[in-house]
This record gives sequence, structure tokens and C-alpha cells, in this order.
Amino acid sequence: MDAEHFKVRVSVLQWPSRAPVYHKPDGQRFAHPNTLKLRANHSYLVETLISPAKTLTSLAIHGQTLFLSQIQEDRHHRDHRKYSALWHTSGYDVNKDRTRTYIPIMFEFKGGAMMLATVQCKVYPGDGDGGHWQWGQALHAVELECSSPPDGTYVDVIRDSFVSRRTY
Repeated sequence: MDAEHFKVRVSVLQWPSRAPVYHKPDGQRFAHPNTLKLRANHSYLVETLISPAKTLTSLAIHGQTLFLSQIQEDRHHRDHRKYSALWHTSGYDVNKDRTRTYIPIMFEFKGGAMMLATVQCKVYPGDGDGGHWQWGQALHAVELECSSPPDGTYVDVIRDSFVSRRTY
């Protein structure tokens, strides 16, 4: 029996404005080539799309278990499942120059399979408009290409990529 392959797409938007979150390429300066820009003490809407459809039973970001809501599937896209949750960055330390925070995201799927993804972030002060947290490319999603062995006890992230929003 072969491994099961699927994609998980995680989008993050500021809440309640639904304004984009930004990212920037960092090259080889840090552990990951891309950095997600976040604000301390700020709320975010996290939407997770899994294709082909798998049931997500739990999602935790930086140790905080989020309350998941499954978004109703439309009749044209029955091959995926979509979830949303609110996440708050209260208590996150603001990064100093040339430092990054590595935020673990733990997914648990029906049947108990677990997946860990880590996102490199820079956390900025959360107050006021403007500032470096909104410089860079608007993030559409972090896309994770995944593989699960036949026993289904864990999921490997084969590749991750930051997908930018299209601006026309």
C-alpha cells in the first residue's frame, strides 16, 4: 500500500478587517527562506483547506488549541475540506532586529495522525497603523505538500511554500 499524498493550504488574515498578512523572502539568513510578518496582541483568522478532503480534528498554533469551524463545502469543490479558526498573538514577544520566532503548528487528523509544520515569523508591536509588519508581499497561503504512510500515525511535510496574493 502506497503513502497517501495531499495538500494543506493555510491562509492567515487580520481579524476582523480580513486585511492581508505579509511575508518577505529572507534568503539564507535564517533557518527558513521566508518570514511571515505578524503583530503582537493581534487577532487573526486562520483558514485551512485540505485537498483531497481529510477531516481535521484539532489545530494548535504555538501551543494554543484553536476552536475549529468547518466551512460548508460548495457543490463544485467536494474534493476538499475547509476550516476556519480565530488565533490571537497575545503574550508574543516582539522580535529584535535580525531575530525570528519559529511558530509550531500542530494538525491532528481523524484517526489520530499528527502533523507538525513550523513557520518562521517576525513579530512586530501590535499597536497603530503602518510599520514594517505591512511591508512585503501579501500572503495568500502557506502551502504544505504532505505524505502519510499506510499506517496513518503521522504525516510528513514534504515541501512548504509561501503563495503570494495576486494583485491586478
